[in-house]
Amino acid sequence: MPSHAPVQGYSRPFSTTLHEEELAWFRTHAPGWNWRWAKTFAGSAPHAYVMKGKDLNSHDYERAVRLALAMGQPANYYGRVNL
Repeated sequence: MPSHAPVQGYSRPFSTTLHEEELAWFRTHAPGWNWRWAKTFAGSAPHAYVMKGKDLNSHDYERAVRLALAMGQPANYYGRVNL
């Protein structure tokens, strides 16, 4: 994503500095979250996830989602590109 493109939910465009701020926040907080292993897709798309309202409050969950959408790595999954 270009650094000048806005990310939905942010009041300012993403920039290198904002990326660094958000990554620092994520790296500080994410290790303490209650990550759940996605058993259903363990063989085809291994990943872990957190649940909004159970594991994280709405603000932190949505902040993490915005970061994943802005900086995630696209991959094909069942004919669709996902992050």
